[in-house]
Amino acid sequence: MEDDLVDQYKNSTNVEIRIRLHEKYSVNPVHWFNWLYQEYHLQGQEKILEIGCGNGSLWKMNEQYLSKDLDITLNDVSSGMIHDAKENLKGLSQFTYHQFDAH
Repeated sequence: MEDDLVDQYKNSTNVEIRIRLHEKYSVNPVHWFNWLYQEYHLQGQEKILEIGCGNGSLWKMNEQYLSKDLDITLNDVSSGMIHDAKENLKGLSQFTYHQFDAH
């Protein structure tokens, strides 16, 4: 099982496939990442730790709403996911990245 997980999440390719499937077939009028971000009710100066950030799509899809005063630390157990999140969020100063097992 552990080897399968390592292979599944070595980078964001499989995550991106699942995201596209949900976008294509979802009947919800609001995209999951947009809905989730709205539920955070961020005021602009929070310090946030996201464990299991994947490729950073949550933040990329809501980039226009991100306050410059946010301090967001993204974590994933996969160094490939962290690499892809850095690429997706390149140029956004609110983010720091750390690869570790949150267990």
